Amino acid sequence: MLIPFDITAPVSSTISLLVECVVITISLSLANLLVEHGIEIKRIIPMALIAYFVTPIVGSLIAPSIPIISYLLPLVIWVILGEFILTDIEVKKKALIAALGYAIFFVLTYINLQGLIFSLILI
Repeated sequence: MLIPFDITAPVSSTISLLVECVVITISLSLANLLVEHGIEIKRIIPMALIAYFVTPIVGSLIAPSIPIISYLLPLVIWVILGEFILTDIEVKKKALIAALGYAIFFVLTYINLQGLIFSLILI
């Protein structure tokens, strides 16, 4: 007996993560006007991709039953990525970029972009 598999859920999840990566990349690039961090886009794109694809995976592995993990884990991942990828800027600017990336991640998660894209795919 075949188990039915609905392809729209993984596709909408991947599309929403890619859209969120584009939004975070544009936002961090525009943050250069405020913070003047001087980070090239070639460093922002991998940072956004890693943060957006690693966070759900690590979150599901660590402790899906602990609600605080879903709020703290993205911040920890953004800070760690900021330390590893943004090696040639000041610590204060790294922290600001990590906090900005986390804030945008939190807002994009709160507006449920994945649900919106999922509903568009089903139409």
